[in-house]
Amino acid sequence: KIWQQFEVGLDFHSTMQHTAPMIISAGEAFHEDLYKGIPASIVITNIDVVQIGLPVFGFFGQGTGSKTPVFEVECGQHEDPNSHTVAYEAALTLLRNLGMIEDNAGSTVAQQQKCQYQEYQVFGKLVFPNKNYRLVRSFADFEFIEKGTLLARGDGIKMVAEEDCHTIFCKDSKSIPTWADTGEEALFLTKPVRFKGQ
Repeated sequence: KIWQQFEVGLDFHSTMQHTAPMIISAGEAFHEDLYKGIPASIVITNIDVVQIGLPVFGFFGQGTGSKTPVFEVECGQHEDPNSHTVAYEAALTLLRNLGMIEDNAGSTVAQQQKCQYQEYQVFGKLVFPNKNYRLVRSFADFEFIEKGTLLARGDGIKMVAEEDCHTIFCKDSKSIPTWADTGEEALFLTKPVRFKGQ
């Protein structure tokens, strides 16, 4: 009942691996008016539509059929003190953007600069058909992959990129030789990056 009253939802996360701060938006929504000034220039869209399970915002925002604008901020690695700073700045910035608190001289540098974003729209995922499959290597976040690139092989057809794309959220290189989960994504694929902003 509380979530049904939301006008805007912001969900914070940290990650196991080192990653640049990024914004993850529900569906194909791009809420530049809400993001403006948040210390992250990467926006990932549509992952909630493609992934196997729902993210937290899927239960109180657009994933429920609501028109409530919701997004999350991946703030950085769990142990990195800067992750807390990113979360703090993101919360204050959203409150300013909503007119709930006044802007002041303490605004972040990101707010004072021109806001430009790199949008990565997720269109696909790699899920192993059986436990004999392995990724051929660890692919970096936002790595550009050409159509036809071999991604994984196993007891069955080779898994290749069907179009030019970028990879995100791949398993790390240490786990590649043994990782064979058939119920979780090995990585996600995005359309070529699009640049947005003022």
